[in-house]
Amino acid sequence: MLVDRIMKILLLFIVLFNIVDLIFSTLTIYYGELEELNPVMEMYLNLGIVPFIIVKSVLVGGGCIILWRYREKLIAKIGAFVAFNYYLLLMIYIIYFYCVEGIIN
Repeated sequence: MLVDRIMKILLLFIVLFNIVDLIFSTLTIYYGELEELNPVMEMYLNLGIVPFIIVKSVLVGGGCIILWRYREKLIAKIGAFVAFNYYLLLMIYIIYFYCVEGIIN
């Protein structure tokens, strides 16, 4: 079914974007000079990089599993669309900092 295929692609990209975000966050926040703006994730980052990675992966991965489980519901489709667009904008932001600002050496 086309809707399932689109949902699967959106969720796959969310997971891939999350991995890129984890790498960028690790390089620029934990080992770099930037600050985590999300207070919840900042708390886990203060505990160390491993708790940060575990929590972020479980939250995003678990969210994707829940969205896939309820993929027939309109709210899950909207949630996947919103999450995908959020991460897409975040990827643009990361590319901007990488290419234009030269944050990552």
